[in-house]
Amino acid sequence: ALPDMKPLRHCKALRFTKADLIDDHCLRGAVSCKNLETIRFHVCRFERNGLRGLDGHPGVVEITITNSSVAGSTLVLPELPSLQSFRGNAARFRRLDVSRTPNLRRVEAKNCSFSDEGVRMLLDAPQIEVLMVPHGTLTDAAIDDLLELQSLRYLDLRGNHRVTRTGLVRLADLSRLETVNLWGTIMEDRSELESVREALPQARSHWDQL
Repeated sequence: ALPDMKPLRHCKALRFTKADLIDDHCLRGAVSCKNLETIRFHVCRFERNGLRGLDGHPGVVEITITNSSVAGSTLVLPELPSLQSFRGNAARFRRLDVSRTPNLRRVEAKNCSFSDEGVRMLLDAPQIEVLMVPHGTLTDAAIDDLLELQSLRYLDLRGNHRVTRTGLVRLADLSRLETVNLWGTIMEDRSELESVREALPQARSHWDQL
């Protein structure tokens, strides 16, 4: 069980390390921390609804999860009206339920094996501006859903080896896209790389070196 959080009610940031197992009851005490803005988890184990104990907190703007695991591979974000940023790195989840986060602007799922289905679930937060899903399992099928995220300004698809030129050129339909990182995606030759570059004239690009 997590410790009593009442003595921490004035804290702006909390960090949990090696917490096992976080379910929807564990974090309810954090709601009493009215000044809380950021919460970080490192080497923790979560139930699918493990973060739901934070439901209704008015001030949390950022959640970070690193080197952790999630039962069932789907992590459900809590109902947080102020949440703007979720950062996951080396956390074992493939999908993220964002349906309760109306002001979420930034999603990072680095080295998380994020899936096509995970991208589809992000459509519940069309206001997302920054999406970083490097080294996932995305394919060209994810592009259809990415095109629904018309607020995207920054997109990181590094290391998604199953995303090809056929899908990448379609990113031209993201009219607000400013930066795209495609290092490690499949390019057969220099001409394919150049064709993708030409399709995205509005976006500053980072490319694999062929």
